[in-house]
Amino acid sequence: MFELSLKRTDALLPTDILFQTGYWAQVKARLGYTPKAFDLAATDRHGDVLVLLQPMGRGRAMAYVPQGPEHAPAEEDYGPFLEDLSEALARNLGPSVAFIRYDLPWASPYADDMRAHGSNAYPEPRIREMRMNMGTRNWNLRKAHRDMTVASSLVVDLTGTEQDILARMKPKTRYNIGLADRKDVRVDPAPPDMLPVFHGLYRQTALRNGFAPCGYEQFQALFRARLRGLSPARAKHAAPPHPARADWPGEGDWHGWCEWAGAADRTDAARPTGTSAPSATFQDAELLFLLARHGTDVLAGAIVALCGTTAHFLYGASSNEKRQCMAPYAMHWKAMRLARLHGCTAYDMGAVPPGLDPAHPFHGLHRFKTGFGGRVELRSGSWDYPIDHAAHRDFCNLESLERHRPS
Repeated sequence: MFELSLKRTDALLPTDILFQTGYWAQVKARLGYTPKAFDLAATDRHGDVLVLLQPMGRGRAMAYVPQGPEHAPAEEDYGPFLEDLSEALARNLGPSVAFIRYDLPWASPYADDMRAHGSNAYPEPRIREMRMNMGTRNWNLRKAHRDMTVASSLVVDLTGTEQDILARMKPKTRYNIGLADRKDVRVDPAPPDMLPVFHGLYRQTALRNGFAPCGYEQFQALFRARLRGLSPARAKHAAPPHPARADWPGEGDWHGWCEWAGAADRTDAARPTGTSAPSATFQDAELLFLLARHGTDVLAGAIVALCGTTAHFLYGASSNEKRQCMAPYAMHWKAMRLARLHGCTAYDMGAVPPGLDPAHPFHGLHRFKTGFGGRVELRSGSWDYPIDHAAHRDFCNLESLERHRPS
């Protein structure tokens, strides 16, 4: 049985999970969500959780728990734990909530078997629902039609020296990083006023790879939420413009960004053997905004969030031009080096297919990301706990239609 107590979102406990921070609550508040934070108290565990209320229309809402709760019970208790938490949340969130959706960061109970047998896919939803509901009172947990963030992610180990990290990569990836350097591709942190340039590349990438792009407002929210930790003078110059502002003067905090980034161009020689980079203290998260250039041409970009000891690759983009320069390889390598300097020990590259399946539409993405070394983390994905079953069914039907609509 859970006891929940409401708290301020800026009082959420420190975590490596970006999506369970007060910063992420601010980002989502700018995009129309209502964030709420709760302390959790149970007989055997404590912690807290961020919940985002998303309007569904007709006075109803979905309660979304992004990459949470952070701490998992034993695998056999996944379902009962979520059932008890859902009932407690339902009592505290009010009658407008039609269902609760968890985007679980917990290891999939199928992970070991999938790795042992080289499986390329999770079991079908019906089988997963049977396992998840074992031990529950109401058998009310449903596998969501889609995973809100990612159910399988490539995580690169950043411990050791730069040479250690390079040694864990595949030879072709190491070669491409070196090739980008030989072709004079330069990767630098960019001021937020370059965000329209990045968004243009991002839309180009979405068209090339066949996925629906996020709107520009999503990128603006990332930077504007971050400004609450800056002084008013710095915040004035760091605010990202709208793409229509082509005449923006570009007075971002460029020198500060470059001075900090320049440290990544130093070698490991100055660091004592066996020690890691100095740990930085963030209020919640820090953003890296990187652009890769060849001459005057911007060839690739990335937005990476540093949270605790984990760097989260949030968005990437690359040009259709000068593909032979291998700019994305240089970009990720620079991001890893900067993350290490801020004390990160892991670089989460985001979604990949669960296994190496040439028939999968994102097979190329799997091949690219796994080239950097690391491990594919197989997680439990998104699960729903319906409260109003009719409203939940209507939402899922619309979601299914959107999923199968041509992009």
